Formats: sequence, structure tokens, C-alpha cells
Amino acid sequence: CSANMNSGTLVTLTTTADAGSIFLGWSGEGCSGTGTCAVTMDQTRAVQAAFGLLPTVTLTAPDSTATESPLTTGTFRVTRTGPTTSALTVSFTRTGTATVGSDYVAFPLARTIEAGRSSADITLTPINDALAEGPETVTLTLSPHATYLVGSASNTATVTITSEDLPVVTLTAPDPPAGLRERRFQSQRRRRAASRSCVAHFLFASSSSL
Repeated sequence: CSANMNSGTLVTLTTTADAGSIFLGWSGEGCSGTGTCAVTMDQTRAVQAAFGLLPTVTLTAPDSTATESPLTTGTFRVTRTGPTTSALTVSFTRTGTATVGSDYVAFPLARTIEAGRSSADITLTPINDALAEGPETVTLTLSPHATYLVGSASNTATVTITSEDLPVVTLTAPDPPAGLRERRFQSQRRRRAASRSCVAHFLFASSSSL
């Protein structure tokens, strides 16, 4: 766009990006960055405003398993599309069956992709405890933001923590069923009766020999 201004007029320029776009910065006549651009119209001046599409951010778990012992970490990865000329901070929420601070080391719920890079990793470090427990999960989900678009195909990822502690199993011997107790009692009565019969026979035999 262009406009005629009186000589000596101070003009302040601002920008508003369309939906799905982002303002990348000013260039020309001493203007730079993404703030306002102030120009004194003492001659013909030209300023450029650069726009681009918002980056699309996705989330994956390239290393989706972590172990307590031996200690191995899990990895989440945030990836962006588009230009990498400036840093981009990505936010996310955290859920899952594992407990932060007792099952794994706490980490911030935001990760900055540095300028010149298209991705950044978040490391999940388990905490080794003595509890016998099954696999537990940590799930991250991308949060929307004005500086990026959330990819619909890959906006959540899960890392599973496994424990080497085995559950303790105990074995008890409760009272046998009533029927079994009755059979044992009958067996004991038969053994006692057989013993008495044997003694009576021995006494009778001894009496006959006399």
C-alpha cells in the first residue's frame, strides 16, 4: 500500500496477520523485528512487512518406553513445519497413570524449539522405587496457541514406565473343607478300631495256649 504524507510527519506502522498466518518482521528504513515501525516522512520511504503461514506443530514419542532399573529414559518430540528463522515455544498438558515427582522427574509443560531447528525433545526420567507396580503411562497433549497450529494427526503421545520390582506372592494353608476333615476323622477311627481288634486277638490266642 502507499500514501502521501506531509513532510516531517511521524508515521507509526503496525500489522495484523490473517488467521493461519504470522507476521515475520519489518525490513527497510531502519525498521526491524515484529514490533511497531516508526518512520519520519522527510522523503519518500519504503518499508516492507513480511508474513508467513503459521507453523504446524506435531508431537510424537520416538522412545516410548522408560525403565526404572536399569535406568533408561523415554523421549517426546515436538516438530514444526515452515521457516525456522526464529524460536518457537510449544505448550502441552500432561496426564497418565504415573505420578509426577514419585514415578518420574518433573519437567516443564512447555518446550522451545530453537531458531534454526525444526524439532526439540522432552526427556522423561523415571524414579526408581521399591514398589511392586505394573506399567504406568505419561501422556502429553499439545495445547493451542496463537503462534502455531496444532497438527490434527499427531497431537498427543505416550511414554510407558516399566518397573523391575516383582510382586510378592504368599501361600497359606487354610482349614480343609468339612468333608475332608470328616474323612480324616473316619480314617483315624478305623486305625484305632483296627488296633483294638489286634490286641483282643492277641489276648484270646494266649488264653487258648494255656
